[in-house]
Amino acid sequence: VQGWNATSPSDLTIDPDDTSDVHGHGTRVAGTVGAATNNGTGIAAVGWNARIMPIRVTNRIDGVASSSDMARGLTWAADNGAHVANMSYQSWRHSTVQSAARYFRSKGGVVFGSAGNSGSDAGLSPTPDVIVVTATGTNDSHASWADYGAYVDLAAPGDYIETTRDNASYGQVRGTSFSSPIAAAVSALVMSANPQLTPDQVQQILFDSAADLGAAGWDPYYGWGRINAANAVSMAWSQETDRESPVVAFVSPDPGATVEGTVQVKVSAEDNVKVTRIDLYADGIKIGSADTAPAEFSWDSSDMMSG
Repeated sequence: VQGWNATSPSDLTIDPDDTSDVHGHGTRVAGTVGAATNNGTGIAAVGWNARIMPIRVTNRIDGVASSSDMARGLTWAADNGAHVANMSYQSWRHSTVQSAARYFRSKGGVVFGSAGNSGSDAGLSPTPDVIVVTATGTNDSHASWADYGAYVDLAAPGDYIETTRDNASYGQVRGTSFSSPIAAAVSALVMSANPQLTPDQVQQILFDSAADLGAAGWDPYYGWGRINAANAVSMAWSQETDRESPVVAFVSPDPGATVEGTVQVKVSAEDNVKVTRIDLYADGIKIGSADTAPAEFSWDSSDMMSG
């Protein structure tokens, strides 16, 4: 879906819609979450049908980014309908980023961050607003190069991970940069299985369903354990009480109608429990939201290509 270049407010020469990957790290991270899957090509992503909202936080080819740009990116994502945010940086340690993560959670989402790759304990305090993820290796034990400590919440595979690379290729990567999005993708599966869950409930399911590989309960090398997608989804599904899908339809314009200029769009929505929000997208770009049905939106179609 539509993303944003968070560096544009500080660099007016940057197109805010330019989310192209200048380093390659973002492409590798995104592939673990949402590469096209079950198509006989490349790799299988953890998130399967998860939609990616690319937020670019750097213009530097070395990938270095500022905490203020990351905080702006988190806030924009929260305001534009994102449910899960992944930061494959150690940026979560900065107060500006933690404040933005707190805002993201207040909007109903969960935020993940990488523990780091120095193989040491940075002595940091845990943050309640970011789920910090360390890495396990190919033998399903703590990777020697992965950071650990009181701030670690979960572990996920991070060694020799197959994913997408730039130039339309695939390859192996390693680092907590890839453990974090794997955990984030599992949270997306959990939310899909039970959309009624709060951020605190999603987080608790991830903790409770994880494989307890270290000392019993929480420990600094695995947090609450190595992520377990099957257990987490099963636990989320068992708590689901509303399994009847909503019925959503366009009232106007009519199907197949030709429109131009500013178009008034009307949408009906019904559910056996409650309709809480209706989002309207055109070609992946969010047009607006409404919290009552029927919903009416004013759409400027002149921004779209003909056809």
